[in-house]
Amino acid sequence: MAKHSETIEIKQEVSKIIICLGVGIVLVSVAYLLSWDSRSLWPSLHVAGVVTGLYLVALLVYAMRPPMKRSVRIVVWCSMLVLIGISGFVWTAHKDRVEWQYRTILQIRQVIARGLLATKGPKLLMKTLEAYYAQGKTKPATLGETFRMQNPGAILGGNLHKSDWEGDSVRVYLQELQDDRIVLLARDSFVAGRDSLFRNVDGRVGKIQEMFTLTIHGVTHESQN
Repeated sequence: MAKHSETIEIKQEVSKIIICLGVGIVLVSVAYLLSWDSRSLWPSLHVAGVVTGLYLVALLVYAMRPPMKRSVRIVVWCSMLVLIGISGFVWTAHKDRVEWQYRTILQIRQVIARGLLATKGPKLLMKTLEAYYAQGKTKPATLGETFRMQNPGAILGGNLHKSDWEGDSVRVYLQELQDDRIVLLARDSFVAGRDSLFRNVDGRVGKIQEMFTLTIHGVTHESQN
Protein backbone atom coordinates (compact mmCIF):
# COMPACT_ATOMS: atom_id res chain seq x y z
CA MET A 1 0.00 0.00 0.00
CA ALA A 2 2.83 2.39 0.91
CA LYS A 3 4.57 1.62 -2.38
CA HIS A 4 1.36 2.37 -4.28
CA SER A 5 1.05 5.70 -2.44
CA GLU A 6 4.63 6.66 -3.29
CA THR A 7 3.98 5.86 -6.95
CA ILE A 8 0.96 8.16 -6.96
CA GLU A 9 2.97 10.97 -5.36
CA ILE A 10 5.75 10.59 -7.94
CA LYS A 11 3.21 10.74 -10.77
CA GLN A 12 1.67 13.85 -9.24
CA GLU A 13 5.05 15.54 -8.96
CA VAL A 14 5.88 14.65 -12.57
CA SER A 15 2.52 16.07 -13.67
CA LYS A 16 3.18 19.27 -11.74
CA ILE A 17 6.61 19.63 -13.34
CA ILE A 18 5.16 19.12 -16.82
CA ILE A 19 2.46 21.69 -16.13
CA CYS A 20 5.02 24.16 -14.78
CA LEU A 21 7.20 23.73 -17.85
CA GLY A 22 4.19 24.27 -20.11
CA VAL A 23 3.15 27.40 -18.21
CA GLY A 24 6.72 28.72 -18.40
CA ILE A 25 6.93 28.20 -22.15
CA VAL A 26 3.58 29.98 -22.66
CA LEU A 27 4.55 32.91 -20.40
CA VAL A 28 7.91 33.46 -22.12
CA SER A 29 6.34 33.18 -25.59
CA VAL A 30 3.55 35.64 -24.75
CA ALA A 31 6.03 38.11 -23.22
CA TYR A 32 8.22 37.90 -26.32
CA LEU A 33 5.33 38.43 -28.74
CA LEU A 34 3.70 41.28 -26.80
CA SER A 35 6.97 43.23 -26.67
CA TRP A 36 7.85 42.55 -30.33
CA ASP A 37 9.53 45.46 -32.12
CA SER A 38 10.27 45.02 -35.82
CA ARG A 39 13.12 47.57 -35.58
CA SER A 40 15.09 45.59 -32.99
CA LEU A 41 15.00 42.15 -31.36
CA TRP A 42 16.55 43.34 -28.11
CA PRO A 43 13.40 44.70 -26.36
CA SER A 44 11.62 41.38 -26.88
CA LEU A 45 14.68 39.42 -25.78
CA HIS A 46 15.03 41.56 -22.65
CA VAL A 47 11.40 41.08 -21.65
CA ALA A 48 11.53 37.34 -22.39
CA GLY A 49 14.74 37.08 -20.36
CA VAL A 50 13.20 38.83 -17.34
CA VAL A 51 10.09 36.64 -17.50
CA THR A 52 12.28 33.55 -17.78
CA GLY A 53 14.30 34.63 -14.73
CA LEU A 54 11.17 35.27 -12.65
CA TYR A 55 9.73 31.95 -13.71
CA LEU A 56 12.90 30.09 -12.72
CA VAL A 57 12.92 31.83 -9.34
CA ALA A 58 9.28 30.83 -8.74
CA LEU A 59 10.08 27.27 -9.81
CA LEU A 60 13.06 27.21 -7.46
CA VAL A 61 10.92 28.46 -4.56
CA TYR A 62 8.54 25.59 -5.18
CA ALA A 63 11.34 23.02 -5.50
CA MET A 64 13.14 24.25 -2.34
CA ARG A 65 10.10 24.10 -0.06
CA PRO A 66 10.26 21.99 3.11
CA PRO A 67 11.13 19.24 3.88
CA MET A 68 14.24 20.33 1.90
CA LYS A 69 17.06 20.94 4.39
CA ARG A 70 17.76 24.58 5.24
CA SER A 71 21.47 24.21 4.48
CA VAL A 72 20.67 22.87 1.02
CA ARG A 73 18.28 25.76 0.37
CA ILE A 74 20.94 28.28 1.35
CA VAL A 75 23.51 26.71 -0.98
CA VAL A 76 21.04 26.55 -3.87
CA TRP A 77 19.90 30.15 -3.42
CA CYS A 78 23.46 31.46 -3.20
CA SER A 79 24.34 29.52 -6.35
CA MET A 80 21.26 30.96 -8.04
CA LEU A 81 22.25 34.53 -7.18
CA VAL A 82 25.76 33.99 -8.51
CA LEU A 83 24.34 32.45 -11.70
CA ILE A 84 21.97 35.40 -12.20
CA GLY A 85 24.84 37.86 -11.76
CA ILE A 86 27.05 36.04 -14.24
CA SER A 87 24.19 35.69 -16.72
CA GLY A 88 23.40 39.42 -16.51
CA PHE A 89 27.03 40.35 -17.10
CA VAL A 90 27.40 37.98 -20.05
CA TRP A 91 24.06 39.14 -21.52
CA THR A 92 25.05 42.82 -21.32
CA ALA A 93 28.51 42.18 -22.78
CA HIS A 94 27.03 40.16 -25.63
CA LYS A 95 24.46 42.89 -26.38
CA ASP A 96 27.16 45.57 -26.48
CA ARG A 97 29.32 43.45 -28.77
CA VAL A 98 26.46 42.69 -31.16
CA GLU A 99 25.44 46.37 -31.35
CA TRP A 100 29.06 47.40 -31.99
CA GLN A 101 29.33 44.84 -34.78
CA TYR A 102 26.05 46.07 -36.26
CA ARG A 103 27.19 49.72 -36.23
CA THR A 104 30.53 48.76 -37.76
CA ILE A 105 28.87 46.78 -40.55
CA LEU A 106 26.58 49.74 -41.33
CA GLN A 107 29.55 52.11 -41.46
CA ILE A 108 31.43 49.78 -43.80
CA ARG A 109 28.34 49.42 -45.97
CA GLN A 110 27.97 53.21 -46.13
CA VAL A 111 31.59 53.68 -47.17
CA ILE A 112 31.25 51.08 -49.94
CA ALA A 113 27.96 52.55 -51.17
CA ARG A 114 29.27 56.12 -51.19
CA GLY A 115 32.35 54.97 -53.06
CA LEU A 116 30.14 53.30 -55.66
CA LEU A 117 27.99 56.41 -56.07
CA ALA A 118 31.11 58.56 -56.35
CA THR A 119 32.16 56.37 -59.27
CA LYS A 120 28.87 56.15 -61.14
CA GLY A 121 27.83 59.83 -60.99
CA PRO A 122 31.02 61.64 -62.07
CA LYS A 123 31.69 59.07 -64.78
CA LEU A 124 28.75 60.36 -66.84
CA LEU A 125 29.70 63.98 -66.27
CA MET A 126 33.40 63.55 -67.01
CA LYS A 127 32.52 61.89 -70.29
CA THR A 128 30.48 64.96 -71.23
CA LEU A 129 33.23 67.36 -70.13
CA GLU A 130 35.84 65.52 -72.22
CA ALA A 131 33.59 65.62 -75.29
CA TYR A 132 32.89 69.32 -74.71
CA TYR A 133 36.59 70.30 -74.67
CA ALA A 134 37.35 67.92 -77.55
CA GLN A 135 35.40 70.32 -79.82
CA GLY A 136 38.33 72.71 -79.86
CA LYS A 137 38.33 76.44 -79.19
CA THR A 138 35.09 77.24 -81.02
CA LYS A 139 32.95 74.76 -79.06
CA PRO A 140 29.83 74.88 -81.24
CA ALA A 141 27.86 72.74 -78.77
CA THR A 142 27.24 73.92 -75.21
CA LEU A 143 27.85 71.70 -72.20
CA GLY A 144 24.15 70.89 -71.96
CA GLU A 145 23.88 70.11 -75.69
CA THR A 146 26.90 67.83 -75.45
CA PHE A 147 25.26 65.97 -72.58
CA ARG A 148 22.04 65.56 -74.56
CA MET A 149 23.92 64.14 -77.55
CA GLN A 150 25.65 61.61 -75.32
CA ASN A 151 22.48 60.71 -73.42
CA PRO A 152 19.62 60.74 -75.93
CA GLY A 153 16.24 60.47 -74.26
CA ALA A 154 17.49 61.81 -70.92
CA ILE A 155 14.74 63.71 -69.08
CA LEU A 156 14.66 65.64 -65.84
CA GLY A 157 14.00 63.24 -62.98
CA GLY A 158 14.92 60.23 -65.09
CA ASN A 159 17.37 57.53 -64.07
CA LEU A 160 20.57 57.57 -66.14
CA HIS A 161 22.24 54.59 -64.48
CA LYS A 162 22.32 51.36 -66.44
CA SER A 163 22.04 48.56 -63.91
CA ASP A 164 24.92 46.09 -63.90
CA TRP A 165 22.78 43.33 -62.39
CA GLU A 166 19.21 42.63 -61.33
CA GLY A 167 19.72 43.59 -57.70
CA ASP A 168 21.58 46.82 -58.45
CA SER A 169 20.33 49.44 -55.96
CA VAL A 170 22.17 52.44 -57.46
CA ARG A 171 20.15 55.16 -59.17
CA VAL A 172 21.49 58.32 -60.84
CA TYR A 173 18.84 60.96 -61.53
CA LEU A 174 19.09 64.01 -63.78
CA GLN A 175 18.16 66.88 -61.49
CA GLU A 176 19.10 69.91 -63.60
CA LEU A 177 20.11 70.37 -67.23
CA GLN A 178 21.19 73.78 -68.50
CA ASP A 179 23.61 74.88 -71.19
CA ASP A 180 26.32 75.64 -68.64
CA ARG A 181 25.33 73.46 -65.70
CA ILE A 182 24.30 69.83 -65.18
CA VAL A 183 23.29 68.35 -61.81
CA LEU A 184 23.00 64.64 -61.04
CA LEU A 185 21.68 63.09 -57.83
CA ALA A 186 22.90 59.57 -57.03
CA ARG A 187 21.34 57.47 -54.30
CA ASP A 188 21.27 53.89 -53.03
CA SER A 189 17.93 52.14 -52.47
CA PHE A 190 18.92 50.24 -49.32
CA VAL A 191 21.80 51.89 -47.48
CA ALA A 192 20.75 54.37 -44.77
CA GLY A 193 22.31 57.82 -44.68
CA ARG A 194 23.19 60.15 -41.83
CA ASP A 195 19.68 61.60 -41.45
CA SER A 196 16.88 59.05 -41.13
CA LEU A 197 14.30 61.75 -42.03
CA PHE A 198 16.06 62.97 -45.17
CA ARG A 199 13.77 62.80 -48.22
CA ASN A 200 15.52 61.40 -51.26
CA VAL A 201 15.01 62.57 -54.81
CA ASP A 202 12.75 59.61 -55.65
CA GLY A 203 10.56 59.90 -52.56
CA ARG A 204 12.40 57.39 -50.38
CA VAL A 205 13.35 58.47 -46.88
CA GLY A 206 16.68 58.30 -45.07
CA LYS A 207 18.88 56.75 -47.79
CA ILE A 208 22.33 58.00 -48.76
CA GLN A 209 22.40 60.56 -51.56
CA GLU A 210 25.23 62.34 -53.34
CA MET A 211 25.01 65.39 -55.62
CA PHE A 212 27.37 65.97 -58.57
CA THR A 213 27.44 69.27 -60.46
CA LEU A 214 29.16 69.77 -63.82
CA THR A 215 30.27 73.14 -65.16
CA ILE A 216 32.98 74.08 -67.64
CA HIS A 217 35.36 74.19 -64.68
CA GLY A 218 34.82 70.52 -63.75
CA VAL A 219 32.76 68.37 -61.41
CA THR A 220 31.92 69.30 -57.82
CA HIS A 221 30.57 66.86 -55.26
CA GLU A 222 28.28 67.37 -52.28
CA SER A 223 27.22 64.60 -49.91
CA GLN A 224 23.57 65.34 -49.11
CA ASN A 225 22.86 62.42 -46.79
